[in-house]
Amino acid sequence: MSEALPNVEITFDPFHLIQQMNDALSKVRAEEAQIYPEMMKGSRYAYLRTRKT
Repeated sequence: MSEALPNVEITFDPFHLIQQMNDALSKVRAEEAQIYPEMMKGSRYAYLRTRKT
């Protein structure tokens, strides 16, 4: 791409970046839920909550 568009800047779209992170998190949670179904029940909130420091 840099040959066709030498002055282009690579940028990141925050919406799609967060969407990809959420998809990856959901995939990991689903895989872990297969192994530890009782422990993972209701875990989505724990993964997504904001930790207070």
